[in-house]
Amino acid sequence: MLIGKINSLNWYQAEFNPSVELIDSFVLIMETQAEDSIRRYKAEKKTTEVIEDDLGDDYGIHRQNIEVYAGLNNLTWSFEEVFEFYFPSLQRRSALLTVCGFFEHELDKLCVLFQGERKLTLGPNDLRGQGLERSTDYLTKVIGLALDKKSLEWKAVTRVREIRNIIAHRDGRMKDAKGKIFPEYKDALENLRYQTSEGDEIVLEKGFVSQAVVIFKAYFKLIEDSIQGKA
Repeated sequence: MLIGKINSLNWYQAEFNPSVELIDSFVLIMETQAEDSIRRYKAEKKTTEVIEDDLGDDYGIHRQNIEVYAGLNNLTWSFEEVFEFYFPSLQRRSALLTVCGFFEHELDKLCVLFQGERKLTLGPNDLRGQGLERSTDYLTKVIGLALDKKSLEWKAVTRVREIRNIIAHRDGRMKDAKGKIFPEYKDALENLRYQTSEGDEIVLEKGFVSQAVVIFKAYFKLIEDSIQGKA
């Protein structure tokens, strides 16, 4: 972050943009680590064990080689699914929670900045709700910014938050006991790229977290335009 007094008019350039550079770097490093883990798995998996089954006089001894890696074997687990899709998805899930938390915190900081500038007794924590929803309500209802929740930017942010909720509150499970997708998640699953499913569980592919960052950036640019009177 840049040195100097931060106010609502220079907040976007002096505070927000430098912070976002860190998030961009974080996502890049995370994806590099995910790719590296896949390469290590392919290079280091070993066929070190042989299972022998005595099938009787008619069939003799059946021998089967198995692959082992990181304490797992390919008789119990599908290595491709585990090491190339599931584990990288877990890394992306964690990264997505971090990204969402970052942008929620940044928007809350903006609300507090406005509160201090205008010497308001009512703060964002005094409103109902939480996260981006509450901060956006504060900026519109208390500060008076023109932020339309029918905008494409807000709808996109809402979809990312729905995926975040699948991960944070349902451990990535997007279907109910009858195998149907929870209604509140359908829009996000149908409109966001770089995500698939494995059974009832969401799998985040390479590109999903970067997509989320781009979506958040677009919404924060909308906020900046409203602050500068460009909306």
